[in-house]
Amino acid sequence: MQFELENGYTIIGRDAIIGLWNQMVIADNQAELTVYVNDGEFFKRHFNNPYNACKACFYGEFRPNDRYVRFDGLGNILTGDVLGVVDKDELDYLIECYPEEWKSWLEYANDDDYDAPEGDK
Repeated sequence: MQFELENGYTIIGRDAIIGLWNQMVIADNQAELTVYVNDGEFFKRHFNNPYNACKACFYGEFRPNDRYVRFDGLGNILTGDVLGVVDKDELDYLIECYPEEWKSWLEYANDDDYDAPEGDK
């Protein structure tokens, strides 16, 4: 899986894309958009009763076989693959708004997780 960013970088790998997304939404005080693995632990962690979990799934876009899960900003569940839960346009915007967070993420990223444009290698 590859993710082409407007700044010329290509992020390679699901974990790298999710990690970058999570770091950037937290930097923007949007922690509710953090992406998690779609499993029982997510529901145990975020819901204190089954009724609230059912409502969030019903009003959201929940598919139990999807790999990732996050809230949609309204408290409802959104599931999907990487492209279903990470908004590429929003990610490009956040990278532009928080260049220090972007640089910090790059410092810790594995060399296999991104390819710098020719001028930045």
